[in-house]
Amino acid sequence: MQELAKYRNATDQVITGFRYILQAIFANVDYSDREKLIDQLTPQLTEIVRQHRARVYEEAKIMLRASAKRQGVNDPYEPTISGYSEQSVRTVLRKHLRGTPQESAQAVANALAQHVEAAGRQTIIRAVEDGVEAANPEDEQHLEHTRLTPEEFREHTGGLRPVFSDDDERNTPAGRQPKTWARVLSGAENCGFCVMLASRGPVYSDAEAAGRGEASDRDYAAGINTYHTNCDCLVVPIYDYANWPGRDQWLAAERVYNEVTSQKWSESYNDPRLREKWKEKGVDRKGISAGYGPSGVTAPGQYKRGSTNNVVNAMDRYLRSHDISELHGVKNVRAA
Repeated sequence: MQELAKYRNATDQVITGFRYILQAIFANVDYSDREKLIDQLTPQLTEIVRQHRARVYEEAKIMLRASAKRQGVNDPYEPTISGYSEQSVRTVLRKHLRGTPQESAQAVANALAQHVEAAGRQTIIRAVEDGVEAANPEDEQHLEHTRLTPEEFREHTGGLRPVFSDDDERNTPAGRQPKTWARVLSGAENCGFCVMLASRGPVYSDAEAAGRGEASDRDYAAGINTYHTNCDCLVVPIYDYANWPGRDQWLAAERVYNEVTSQKWSESYNDPRLREKWKEKGVDRKGISAGYGPSGVTAPGQYKRGSTNNVVNAMDRYLRSHDISELHGVKNVRAA
């Protein structure tokens, strides 16, 4: 787990420095004209976010290479850094630049810190999804929005065909792509929502595999690729289902899910991608279905909104009375 610990701590150091810079900027701004302030801050903050995203991106590549090597891949595919627009900063400022100066500064810093950390998450997710051509057209909108399209991927890799979302092996001239990715808890900001998603294990490869749906700030329903403010969940690439950093903690989280809900994740027999998982458990099953999600799914791959929120609430109640340190793939220094 050393690679995850190094990445978590390095990323936290980048974000701490980022927050310090923003604190200094907001201590010297004039709040009297909100629109003028937004226009002034947008280009300045955009450049600062981009600089810190670049640092997190480099740390994510180090973690990607270390994780791949641990799983038997010496030449992993490494995505380029995802782009970042001024509009992202402007949207944050319009949403959070209200209330007292102190409240505004804190809210903006929290939101933009997530944008900084997203550079690392996007790197790992894109390692899986770059070049993916959704098996189901309606899943296209749920793939990582900064990924390379099949056309861009072919150009980037010298004409390699696109990967379909149900392919098991992904080989590129630059090395193998991960099969899927998983969420791993790191201890500082883990809520019931985080635990629920971490308990799903190495299922995240596209919207169909991980469950379609949308989420908002007020509703967690089916937000498979959602990260709440200050969330410190790690995204880990999976090359080998039987050997990846965080696997033991996933199994522990899965046991908690089963205990809290008195039900298991929805299971089926038609997905070859995770047959290793069941084989490792000694279960004669081919894999899990697109409907692998909280009990009460309304259709394959789509979560029932009320069911999902009930699971999150039950998880939150559990966390308030139980020690979940065994679920943490790495100890975040912020949790000390």
